[in-house]
Amino acid sequence: EQKTTSGAGTGYGIGWRIVVDAEGNKWIGHGGGSIGGTTQLWVFPEHDLVISMASNLTELDYADVLPRLRKLFIDRLE
Repeated sequence: EQKTTSGAGTGYGIGWRIVVDAEGNKWIGHGGGSIGGTTQLWVFPEHDLVISMASNLTELDYADVLPRLRKLFIDRLE
């Protein structure tokens, strides 16, 4: 994670987003897109879980799909 000049964490590190979600799960991820495709990669180090998605849509809102997949897999792992 990068830090500001005052030392505060930015939640972002050299292209990777570092997040603790509302349920307390830490994930590290990166997404991208171009005309005709979008991708997401989420890594949950505390659960030994990786979720990767690719779509042949120019705009796809992963904000709903990825959290539901995360919940499905983490609930099964616990």
